[in-house]
Amino acid sequence: MRRNPALETLPGKKKGELAIFLAAGLVESAFFGQLIAFTPLYLPELGVPPGLTGYFTGLMASVTMFIVVPALQRWGQLTDQLTRKQVIVRSFLLNAAVAGAAILAGNVWIFLFGRAITLLTMDSNGLILNFLENSQPGQSRSTGALMALVPQLGVFLGPLAAGFFLDELGFRSIIAINLVLLLAISFLVHTRIQSIDVTEEQKPVLRILRDSLGLVIQSPRLSLLYLALTLMVAAWILVFAYLPLSVTSLSPDIGPGSAVGLVLGLGGAAGILVSTALTNIGRKTGEWGALLIVVLGGALLSILPAEAENSSQLIFVWMLISGCASAGFTLLYRVIVRSAARLNVALVLSLAILPVNGGMILGPVIGSFLAVPVIRGVYPAAMALNLIALSVLILASRLPIPGENQDAG
Repeated sequence: MRRNPALETLPGKKKGELAIFLAAGLVESAFFGQLIAFTPLYLPELGVPPGLTGYFTGLMASVTMFIVVPALQRWGQLTDQLTRKQVIVRSFLLNAAVAGAAILAGNVWIFLFGRAITLLTMDSNGLILNFLENSQPGQSRSTGALMALVPQLGVFLGPLAAGFFLDELGFRSIIAINLVLLLAISFLVHTRIQSIDVTEEQKPVLRILRDSLGLVIQSPRLSLLYLALTLMVAAWILVFAYLPLSVTSLSPDIGPGSAVGLVLGLGGAAGILVSTALTNIGRKTGEWGALLIVVLGGALLSILPAEAENSSQLIFVWMLISGCASAGFTLLYRVIVRSAARLNVALVLSLAILPVNGGMILGPVIGSFLAVPVIRGVYPAAMALNLIALSVLILASRLPIPGENQDAG
């Protein structure tokens, strides 16, 4: 049996820490996958009329932004006073609070408040990778690859596993299971993970974001690449958020929860294989060319869910869409790294959280206006977003890499 090199080189205690972090990434991503997939099915229980389900599915993201943004600066200041371990634990406790609010919500507004808490959580997987880099400086590349793969699997396997029980147990029971798991992860990280002392001076989070924003703004190429990232994320989440409503509109033979879980879970998990194949091709043929082809393919595929006649077709279409999207994100990040090679790459990449969150908000906001009265209207919008992103990428590819002009001079 072939052994995982990510585990072979680690002592027993470090293996235990890695196992906890892998479980953490899986639990958190599965929770959010279920939250996105099954929220449209839960809204009618909160008093939302069936005709407005599509509107509220998108509206929650935009309203959430306005609720939380005023608190972000103070929250960032509090974050700077905590260790990495404490920030990771706090993020999982906040996720548990989101789950608790979803369970207790008696109307859509309380549910909305719970969803708003998600914007106060940090990028847990990024924090974990940062923690591992400092506590296990000799870790292999496969460790980082494994940590990056688990959340991708969780987002799709979460709905797939929970979908079979959702019709019998209900949304609140499924989220209650997630609440227990999130609290268990918080307890394990708090009691089983040893804090590390970081001797180098750490800049405050908000200062890091300001410094990275300054670097990106000074480079038209990087600015356009991050704009393209925002548009690509918006297109992906637009399809992901509204696909459950398309599934239920087809009147599947099985329960709606099972049907949604199968389409998003099975199609998404298979999409990871498609993404891996496309990314490997990109390595051999050139990342820029592969990126442009993948984004174009994603744009053309985005319209297809509107034409699907059954769940099997939706599974196949979603597999291709999610595969193209995942490969596009991977290739785009590599292009960003190469474009920032003469700058502080880590500082530039730290800004990625802003366009990603911006895309997660932009997509549903657009969907909230297009999903009434016909859900199918969101898919042409996803296609348009990808085509705009493609145009932005073509323009960015013609601009110089930051630092090259100075060298030439």
